[in-house]
Amino acid sequence: MLVLSYRENEKFKSQGFNDLIVYSIQAVASLSAGVFLTLTSWKTMNLICIIFLITIILSTLRADIKERG
Repeated sequence: MLVLSYRENEKFKSQGFNDLIVYSIQAVASLSAGVFLTLTSWKTMNLICIIFLITIILSTLRADIKERG
């Protein structure tokens, strides 16, 4: 969907930049997970994940409502 919003000559550059951002964030999250787990507990990590999950669900629902309206 990302490349549909760009001009033909920008598609590959925007897709490459998106992949760079996604995989960089994924690498940082994977590397910091061990440190964060050492400093806290599994319960704390799960609670933080629930907060992110609720945020994702609410933003998805909002986007769906906005698209229909």
